Amino acid sequence: MKTNQELENRLKESIDHVFYSRSYSGRGMYGKRCLGFEIDSNNVAGAVALVISRFVRLRKTNNVMKDISELANIFDHSEQDSMGMGTILYFPQIEWIWDEEQEEK
Repeated sequence: MKTNQELENRLKESIDHVFYSRSYSGRGMYGKRCLGFEIDSNNVAGAVALVISRFVRLRKTNNVMKDISELANIFDHSEQDSMGMGTILYFPQIEWIWDEEQEEK
């Protein structure tokens, strides 16, 4: 699945308003880094809802339903790994392209 860069940037920005995005290399990725964020294991659905609501508020297009459809497709292809007390939700299809300077903004 391929996503467009504007959509990926908006997703990262939406995550950063509520959580903290980070690069992650999940199972079977063989060192390839992708977009991810850490959440409380007990509230995955709530975390996803917060990111989606922020994403919709940041929309730059007039077609909200298309944006939500594309975002739903991205989340359909997301993965989760347990990290002890928390969980990381990550998107193997979104290559991590943001460098350290961009992460700190």
